[in-house]
Amino acid sequence: MNKVLNFFLFFVIGIFLLLDFNGFKFLTHLKEDMEVRIFLTTDAKTDSLRKKIRKEKKIDTLIFINKEYALREFEKEFGTPFIPDKNPLPASFRILLKPKYKNPKYLNSLTNSIEAMSGVKKLIYGKEYLKNVYTINIYFAWISAGMSGLLFFLILFSIITTSNQKALILKNETSMLKSFGISHWKLKIKFGFKAFFENFVLSTVIIGILYCIYKLLLGCNQTYSLFLFFLPISLIVGFIGVLSILPFIISLIRKI
Repeated sequence: MNKVLNFFLFFVIGIFLLLDFNGFKFLTHLKEDMEVRIFLTTDAKTDSLRKKIRKEKKIDTLIFINKEYALREFEKEFGTPFIPDKNPLPASFRILLKPKYKNPKYLNSLTNSIEAMSGVKKLIYGKEYLKNVYTINIYFAWISAGMSGLLFFLILFSIITTSNQKALILKNETSMLKSFGISHWKLKIKFGFKAFFENFVLSTVIIGILYCIYKLLLGCNQTYSLFLFFLPISLIVGFIGVLSILPFIISLIRKI
């Protein structure tokens, strides 16, 4: 019965890790899509302005888009402009921020600085979009931390309960081994390695099942591969390691 409960609990933890990892990947992708467009006046000195903007440490990528390229992109998306013989579109800069600066605080500081520069006509950026994504990211992190703490407590409770029950079942065997002169610590290490191996196999099997489910989803619809990712090696090692080492440590500190 305990093995079934442990399997169910470990499986739930694996599902949580998979959802949690993909949630953070998705929110990171939303933040990475954030860009700032700087539209220039007709008399703007682009080289001078480029140097001024480049001094901002928050900027990762700065791309200049001239009037001709802007018109070609407009025609690709919307067709021929209203004034065929003229190009009403302004030249512009496209800015991508460094990852650590993609939050409302740094974005407001940057845009205020750039708006004051000579030659800048207008800035367009998803201020509310980034603010909402940043807020969701904070709530998601808090929920993730809370769920992680709860699941860790449940793991600990499950392993301790299983360990104590096994100790009662093996009480006669333990007494017999002690009578043969086997030391207290040797018995602890013996039971610890047994618990380690059992949980190592169980957690590895669960990773295998999760991977099969992941591949099955990709097989059903290839578009899932654009936004659905499997756990990285570091999380897999952490998952198996924690679930295997914890029962070993508990076996060492438990009285037998």
